[in-house]
Amino acid sequence: MNQICTNKEQSSRLLEAGMRPETADMYLDEFERLVAFEYSRIKSKAYQDTVLPTWSLSKLIDMMPKSYQDDIDGMVYYLSGNFVELMYASDWIEDGEGDNTYNCAKSFDKENLMDNMVDAIEWLIREGHLNKKFLTDKCGDCRLIEDEDTNGEAWCAFHQKPTICDSRACKDILKK
Repeated sequence: MNQICTNKEQSSRLLEAGMRPETADMYLDEFERLVAFEYSRIKSKAYQDTVLPTWSLSKLIDMMPKSYQDDIDGMVYYLSGNFVELMYASDWIEDGEGDNTYNCAKSFDKENLMDNMVDAIEWLIREGHLNKKFLTDKCGDCRLIEDEDTNGEAWCAFHQKPTICDSRACKDILKK
């Protein structure tokens, strides 16, 4: 059976990485039935808490940058791939022996294309290359958070206590 959208595990990974639920174009209802209806059109917050947003393959591809410029070497990397493997690679260049080759910034080559998409989006978020309009405000986006580690554990200077970032900003956020 072909997978047409993210499954529960993949959706949870995207939400944990900081994806805004409103960007989803489908959702699983409380009975885990797939509903092809924009998640953002669900008005009731209580109802939103009972469903899981899911993303179609076309929606995920649409959100990914078609290219980005590396902050260190200035090289531009383009999204390319086939039905399984995705990669961000430079244009074909000529190497020292005169052969055509390319520089690959990151490649995703699991058997399941949707797993590759989720891996790629997580990587793009970590590297700061995914458009912020698709992301939630995380604790790390707050000027009051100090010493946040890769696990999301940090010190909140405002509340004067340790905190764990769960991809949801508190009401006292001071945007960076």
